[in-house]
Order: sequence, then C-alpha cells, then structure tokens
Amino acid sequence: MLKRITILLIMLALLPILSVAQQKALLKPGGKTIYLNSNQDPKEVFEVSSAKHHAKTLFKNSPLSTNGLIDTLSNDDITSSTYTSTFGGYGQDILVGWFEAPADLKILSVGYDCGDNPSSLQGELKLYKLGNGWTASKLKSITSAKSLGYWIAKGNGFLDIAPFEDEATEPKTWVAHSAGALTPFVEDIWSDAGTGAPTVPENDADRTTYQWISMDLLGYQPEVKGGDVFAIILKNDATDYTLQTSNDRFGIMSNTDVKTGIFKYYCYGRTTGDTSTSGWWKREYTFNLVAAVEITGDTPPSVTGVTNIQGTLSTDAIEISATLTDANPGGGPTGIKEAFVVYHTDANTTDIEVPMAVKSGDVWAGSIPGQAAGTKVTYYVKAVDMNDNVAVSGKTYTYVIFAPTPGVNTLLVFNGLSYDGIQDNLNEYPQNYMYGVNADGANPELYKFKKDVWAYGPLSAQLVNNYDNILEFACSPSGPKVYNNDVIKTWLEGSPSRNYFLTGQEFLGAGNSYTDMDFTAGSFEYDILGVTHSYNDISYDGTSGQNIASKLTATEGSIITGSMLTKFTALATDSLCYDPYYEISTSWANWIDGFDVIEGQPVDLKVESRGILSAPDVQTLNCATHRTLAAGNKIAFFSFEPIALDSSPDYYWFGFDISAPQIEVLNWFGIQTGVERMINNKPDKFELSQNYPNPFNPTTTISFSVPEASNVRLKVYDMLGREVLTLVDGMKNTGSYEVSFDASNLTSGLYVYTLSTGNFTATKKMMLLK
Repeated sequence: MLKRITILLIMLALLPILSVAQQKALLKPGGKTIYLNSNQDPKEVFEVSSAKHHAKTLFKNSPLSTNGLIDTLSNDDITSSTYTSTFGGYGQDILVGWFEAPADLKILSVGYDCGDNPSSLQGELKLYKLGNGWTASKLKSITSAKSLGYWIAKGNGFLDIAPFEDEATEPKTWVAHSAGALTPFVEDIWSDAGTGAPTVPENDADRTTYQWISMDLLGYQPEVKGGDVFAIILKNDATDYTLQTSNDRFGIMSNTDVKTGIFKYYCYGRTTGDTSTSGWWKREYTFNLVAAVEITGDTPPSVTGVTNIQGTLSTDAIEISATLTDANPGGGPTGIKEAFVVYHTDANTTDIEVPMAVKSGDVWAGSIPGQAAGTKVTYYVKAVDMNDNVAVSGKTYTYVIFAPTPGVNTLLVFNGLSYDGIQDNLNEYPQNYMYGVNADGANPELYKFKKDVWAYGPLSAQLVNNYDNILEFACSPSGPKVYNNDVIKTWLEGSPSRNYFLTGQEFLGAGNSYTDMDFTAGSFEYDILGVTHSYNDISYDGTSGQNIASKLTATEGSIITGSMLTKFTALATDSLCYDPYYEISTSWANWIDGFDVIEGQPVDLKVESRGILSAPDVQTLNCATHRTLAAGNKIAFFSFEPIALDSSPDYYWFGFDISAPQIEVLNWFGIQTGVERMINNKPDKFELSQNYPNPFNPTTTISFSVPEASNVRLKVYDMLGREVLTLVDGMKNTGSYEVSFDASNLTSGLYVYTLSTGNFTATKKMMLLK
C-alpha cells in the first residue's frame, strides 16, 4: 500500500506532461457528450462561457443567508448559462457529480473546476458506479434537496458513520433517513484499495481551467457499459470535521439553473453541528465536472445545429433543420436511418412527428405545418441510427406566430429579458414594471398605452414596418441577445415620422468585447444614437463597485429627465442613483456605461464613474441622450436599465414613477399614455382647461394647473352622473399637468370631467364622436 501511494504521488507531480492524445469524447453532467478528434486535448474543446467579467468575479466570504446552507457561496457575476457558484465541502465531506455513459467506454481522465480553497486543503478523488435501483431518470426526478442516509462505522472517529458500504463495520448496516432511500453508490471502480488519488483543488478565478486526474495513475482505465451511471467522488481530507469555517472548505464551481443533480455526504450535518442531518443528500445543483473517455461501443446519433425559431409573422409551414451525424467511434454500422421534427401546439399538446429528409450533407430538414396567428409551437428533433439508437436534441424550442394588432403603432421590444422568448415570462419582473407609475406612494399602476410586445428574437423588416414607434429594452445582466441595428436603421430611413428608443446597460459593450470604442460616421452608434465614444463598466474600479449604486445627475430643463429632477428636488434627498443590484435582483450587477456624444447633442443624465479601463478614475460622463435626426426621427438612448433608478439616503423609486425618463420618452414621441404629464412651470392659480381636441375619437388631452401642493382629483362622468373613470387621485406638486384620456371602450355622446382640489372645483364638457 505505501509503495502504491508513493508511486501515486510521484505520478501526480508528472501529471502536467502526461499524454491524453487518445481521448475520443468528453462527457459533461446530465449526459452531454462532446465528440473529439483523436488528437484533441479536452482542454481545447472546453466550452468557455461568453459571459463577461470572469476576471472581475468576487466571491463572498460568508455563506448565503437566503437558504441557510453552509455549503454554498454566492458568486457576484451570475448568468443563467455558466457555473456561477461554488458548492463546498468541509472536513470529511464528499462532493459527487454523476455521468450517464452514452455507450460502452473507457474513462481516461476526469477534470474538475475548483472555485475556492483558501487553505490549500487536500482532497482525494475516486470513481464509483451507481446501483440499488438508482438510474439517470431517478436522479433527475429529484428536484429538491432529499436526505438519504449513511452506513454505520463504529470506531472510525467520524461520528461512527461512513459514506460507503466498504467502509462500514460488520454487520453492514444502512440507516435510511427517508422511506426507500437506499445507498446510491455501490461499486468502487477506481481507487487505490479504497484510497482515492490525492489532489489539492486550486482556485480558478476565471473558470476556464480544469484540474485533470489521469486514470493511468493507478495503472488501469475503468470501463463502464452504455447506460451505466458513474460518479466522480471528491472528498475533503481535513480530519477536524467540526470546525466548518471558510478555511476548512473547498468548493467546486456549480450551477443552480441546470439542476441535473449532485450528491453530497455531510459528515457533521447539513446544518453546522446538527448531526441528525449527517449523511448522504441529493442536492439540486450541477458541478462543473468533465470526464474524458474513449468510446468502445455503439453510440446514439448526434443532433446539433437545430433551427431556433423564436417568433414569426408567417402562418405558413416552418422549415426546421438540424445536423445529424452518427460516428460510432466504437465501430459498427454508421449513419442515420430516419429523423423527425416532433412538435405540439399550446392548443394540442399531443406530440406529432414530421419526417425529415436529407437537405445537404449531414443537414436534415422537415417542416412544421402552418399555424394560426397567436399559436405557440414547441418542438425538438429526434434521430434514429442504423442500430435503432435514438437521440433527441438537447433542448426543446418554442416559437410564437405573431400578428401585429391593427391600429397599434408602437412596438415594445424585450431583447434579452424574454428568457428564451417565452411569452409567459413577459408577466415577470422586471418586464412587467418597465412602464409603471408610483403615484407618490399611492397604489401603483402600469401604463396602459397601446402597444404590441415582441420578445421572440431578432427584429425583421416585415415586423417593424407595421409601427411608427419602437421601444427596445436591450437588457439583461450581460447584454442584449441580438443586435437589431441594421433593421432599425433601414426602418428609420423609411419614414421621418418613425421614432426609436433604446436602453441597455451593456448595449455599447456586449457587441465590442466590452472594449472602450470610438464611433465614427457610418456606424449605428454615431449615425443613429449620436454616440462618439464609449466608456465601459464605469461603476467598476478594477476590484469592486459593480454591486453598489452609481450617482447620477439629471439635466435641468431636459424634456426627458426634467420632471424627475423636479420631483427629486422637491424630495430634498441627497443623491439620484442607479442601482440594478437592489432594484432588479442580485444577479444584475451594475455595469453602466458612459459615453461621449456629437457636439451640441442634448444630454439628459450623467453618471459619476468609479473607474475607467478597470482602473480607479472619477469622472462625470453621459449616460442618457436624445436627438432628432435630420429627417425628423426622434431618437433616445440610455446606457442603463431605467427601472433601477432610485434615490439615497431618502429612498424613492424613480424608475417606477410618473416622472421616470422612459415615461417622458413616450410623451416626447407623442404616445398616448392615459396618465398625466407634468409641465415645468409655476402657475399662479387653479385652472381646468378645455380638452383638446374636442370633439374627439377616441383620445383627447385634458390640462389643469396647481399653484400649490394639493390633493387633486380629476374624474369623468356620463350625462346621468355616473362615474366613468378616475384620471387623477393624489397629491400633486406645484405645476401644470396634461392627462391623456382614452375613450376607446365608451359609446359616442356627451361627457363631463371635474377637477376638485379642496376649495376649488371646476367642470367642463367634452364630446366623443365615433
């Protein structure tokens, strides 16, 4: 035994120069297989996320308080597609990730991505096979934490319990924590007589490097059969299991979104010192683990490159293509026997298979029949090889048959906030609050201006040519999903009456590798937005800043931010702020950009930087601007998410307020909002003006003036005295106001409207003609 361990340690020192040239495939959690050329190193095909700021990621030094788990530390730069947390283990804890073999194979090496190890603690790694009725399907079916149990191991010095049967004392006794919870790991397939390969997890802050353990260290490569589930077992060898401080844990990069499921053995309890929770737990995470393997058996076909349709205006058949291959690296017949596009609609949830045929080379295609406008279609691709092995695309796809609403001339675009373009998510925060009003603490309501909403991928000329106003929220924690610049530019050139509003804290950076840029004539940024230079991520000083607010300054007299400045001044608070980390969620870091504009172009809002080019540098830079193009098109651009505007230390949510700048953009564009707009003047008397136009169909504007702060009510009645609608009800500061009244749901006739403010009351008539 001692000789074997000594040899093991020597080979570990030589690990960086060991050859892995024979590897044929790379397994990832959840059954994903990446096939390699015979001479590829696994590191060369590691799918590094495109998410930004890897080098800027900071790990918190205390456990999360939101779920009470002592093993999970939050990562400050969270996206839905990367491993963004470290899932950790303390002394004698074990972290486990599993793989389902796609075919008979040899395991050549395994890799793991460490997220933190402050004290360079040593671990040991070995491989086990799943058993006792556990299958990949059963593993995936557990969607929340579940306690399983442990083996009795009297006298082992670690609470007399053990994780594996081969460590248990006679008689072998399994203690189940829940009915039917059997031990999941039954067969040691790679260890040195029960001792794992020693390894020191090294913190990889940029998440681009695996630590590899070659199976050749023990002189043999374990083999598993297709469909078998095997697991990487990583143990924290610290012997004082009771400490459970940050210096006694190491963690593996993990993801809480994918949730293929991992296991953890808690020696001292899932909650510190609560030994009743000791033992195996199934957890709802996924580890960033890989296994380099050589396929020796027949594999299912590979399905890649599936057409991703998110939205279309066409009611005709939609062609779906995919690249289908069947390499069979283990030998045997190759090729695709048949393939199908499998789909269903929201009205008919029964799957329908549409045959696919070869289109060109390895590309197959099939068409989903045309559907009526408003239909939601969900689909995936299925392929069958010559040996009847079946494979399906790694995800299902959804698209919507979109139909512009007759008479609606405004399109609200969510570019990055649609979570794969699913319509239902438009009812989620922050989408559903982007246009809202908080009437000085009264019940909040949403602006109900007439609009269509698009959240289904790239814009097209066929779509945008139905509208005169486009409001694009190119927003997500890491930038827009697509750039619609060419379509928007052509659309604007089509008519001088078309207006465009764009907002997004990463719009300037995401398309330019987050590099400060000069923009010149011919570029979208210069020609349309009027931006000449960008300053990326100015909230960040090189080490921190992205999770705290940035200080803003509104321009006095601005048609976009003047109303907000008036309210801010009246509140007499200290600072106007941009704080997405607080207002949206902790997954939204503050990556506000600054920019320069063409000389003479109006600037509506400025931001104080903490850093430029990732180094401390305090300047005041532009972050909101508007302009009118030579042809007459109105353009507004914000380099932030307007819903995240607030104030400090006296808190007020300006992003969800009648004075919010995105609301004033609507007013500037002339879009009827159905709520009042404050005009910056100081009237000397109460006054109610005649509506205009009058007669009207179906909208009109009512104006009134308030010389002093007053509680104001503006109501509409029919000629029988019945209240039709309350337009205003709340405290109003000194100023003149305009209110848009939409009577689309009313019948033609005479109506009256009344303004009441304490001792002042005035009533006027208006005529609706349809």
